Amino acid sequence: MKNLPLADPGTPDLRSPGRYLIFVMRAQAGTLNVAVLFGIVWMVAQALMPAFIGRAIDEGVAANDTGRLTFWAMMLLAA
Repeated sequence: MKNLPLADPGTPDLRSPGRYLIFVMRAQAGTLNVAVLFGIVWMVAQALMPAFIGRAIDEGVAANDTGRLTFWAMMLLAA
């Protein structure tokens, strides 16, 4: 648990909105990096959904293979 109040982050650079945003991003670097990582994982999972559905249809439904259909259904749930 963090001790409050937090340490003084310093004086923000107010010369432009961009410089102020960079100041805020540096202060929140750890949280921002974790958020970017989770966003990338989420987008990759979303991009893989159509591929998994296609493979499930090709290998499971068209080939009448329940095992492969179950495998690709589990892959869909994992993504």
